[in-house]
Amino acid sequence: PVSVEITYGLERILMSLQNVGHFKDIRYNDDVTYGELFLQNEYEMSCYNINEASIEDMRKRFDLFSKEGKELIEKKLPIPAYDNLLKASHAFNILDARGAVGVTERAKLFAQMRNLSRDCAELWVKRREELGYPLGECEFESGPSDGGGAGHSPATLSAAADFILELGSEELPADEVSQVAKQVREKLTSLLQDLHLSHDEITCSGTPRRVYVAVKSLAPKQEDRVEEVRGPPAKIAFDEEGNPTKAVLGYCKKNGVSVEDIELKPDNKGVEYCWVTKSIEGKASHELLASHLPDIIRKLQF
Repeated sequence: PVSVEITYGLERILMSLQNVGHFKDIRYNDDVTYGELFLQNEYEMSCYNINEASIEDMRKRFDLFSKEGKELIEKKLPIPAYDNLLKASHAFNILDARGAVGVTERAKLFAQMRNLSRDCAELWVKRREELGYPLGECEFESGPSDGGGAGHSPATLSAAADFILELGSEELPADEVSQVAKQVREKLTSLLQDLHLSHDEITCSGTPRRVYVAVKSLAPKQEDRVEEVRGPPAKIAFDEEGNPTKAVLGYCKKNGVSVEDIELKPDNKGVEYCWVTKSIEGKASHELLASHLPDIIRKLQF
């Protein structure tokens, strides 16, 4: 399925569903409209958020909530830390509505909230582990299932297909979206080259809450290939009596070959090295990507 983010509030969706032109005309029930219940509320809160909220006080609130959130993380209390994160986020939204947040400061405040959010999540997982996961653990089976999601094992493709990686995030400034999109494209391009997976064009873009990369005609699996692997120099691989040393035995074990499979070949300086020729069966693309993509995502810099 195609991922979609609904950015309108519920009121706008209801306006469309009820075919009305103003939110105050939404039918709350058979007798009362939304406007009769909440119009004055909307007016007063809009006045406050846009015109009356103290910018100086709101900055202080943001700093206080962020500071307390960090202190609570150090005290191993992820839930109240998260509560302070939400309060800091609310203070930021009011500052934004007042037009008091510049481009540079916006990126700085976002980084503070993002870091605190990550710390809350990591500490929450750690605390649940310490408690022995009282609600149980969710295990993902590797076998096939009737539908997607947990337990679903994708079938190996028989032909090249388009591949899309989509990353969701909190709202990012425009320049950071471009910077992250560039990182994803470069890292994925390098990964596919290292994995010997052929493909056509790679495109990457994003919006404030998502970054995606699309790979055209990604190969379903690696091509089977033959590789020559160089080992230790011959003088280290064999003793004076021609017996294999631990160095060459370790080299053979690592590459799944026997000593008899070794060939001695000189390099361009005339030094003899051990070489073996290996036949490598190509692996399925989805298996390779599943094991390597998490590392790419962890290394993205914001």
